[in-house]
Amino acid sequence: PNVKDGSILEYQYEVVSPFLFSIPEIVIESDTPALYTEYILDTPSYIAYNVNYTGSLSPKYRMVEETNLYGTSYRTYRFGYENLKGYKT
Repeated sequence: PNVKDGSILEYQYEVVSPFLFSIPEIVIESDTPALYTEYILDTPSYIAYNVNYTGSLSPKYRMVEETNLYGTSYRTYRFGYENLKGYKT
């Protein structure tokens, strides 16, 4: 309730989907500026995704690695964006 102009808000959320072939759309850039935004996708290793970096935004940090999660092999895609300016509507 005491949020003022210039306040910094930090939050995270997790989306769990039973649909392996349909990834929910994630909005990286919005009308609110962000100091840091990170997207992490954990997927079973037998499913591969082609990551498309088209557009004017390019992640400052990107990583793809194989890990063991939940007793099976997973591939983790991680993308980090810094200093995203808010655009005017």
